[in-house]
Amino acid sequence: MMKTLLKILDLVLIVFCFTACASNKDEVVEATSGAWLVPVYDYATMAPSSCGRIQDTVPINPSKKTVLIIGDSISIGYTPLVRQNLDSNVLHNPCNAAYAGYTSYRIDTWLSEPNYDVIVFNNGLWDGYASGIHVDQYISNLRKTALAVKAKTTRPIFMATTYSNEIPSSMAKLNQFAVAAQNLMNELGIPVLDLYSVSYNVRSELVDGTHFTSYGYQVLANEVSDAIQSQLDL
Repeated sequence: MMKTLLKILDLVLIVFCFTACASNKDEVVEATSGAWLVPVYDYATMAPSSCGRIQDTVPINPSKKTVLIIGDSISIGYTPLVRQNLDSNVLHNPCNAAYAGYTSYRIDTWLSEPNYDVIVFNNGLWDGYASGIHVDQYISNLRKTALAVKAKTTRPIFMATTYSNEIPSSMAKLNQFAVAAQNLMNELGIPVLDLYSVSYNVRSELVDGTHFTSYGYQVLANEVSDAIQSQLDL
């Protein structure tokens, strides 16, 4: 009973997280398009200025190293826990990075602010669940982001897309996108953290097929923190 109540609470928090960045009429797609199924290509309207600048998300201590995490709601869920784990400035892109196309549209702005010692990034779930996005389009957009990240830091990390069974009919497409992303990172020499396997091992902690309980996010955060720390120690 207690575990059920905790999962209900986690689901309420997820809904709050989705709507918190979606208070204006130009809001992020996930609040208006019915989840994953409708790709939105008008990227200029997907993240209103109310989402803020990266350096406004948390105070920055100039004496510490700085980490940037770029990703969707999964990374939004584990970023505060990574921040607790590491003695570093840990920032997240404003709101939700959503589609690879949206990230590639915003990446130059996100990377124009402070210098970053490590940059962690991911796109995959939104593209894999969108009915109108082909793998070639996904990889083209992801390549632009990856090259921009490599130009900004010598210590990039790509997070493999986490396990999701929210739309079972799309799981084969998600796997196809994941393999293509891995091949791209191998080509570009960017290390990949296999968050898919980590998340699959805690799939019992899924509350809606995609998002996790607090415990699930903690497991992900610990793996991400270890990967970041190993790069910071280089």
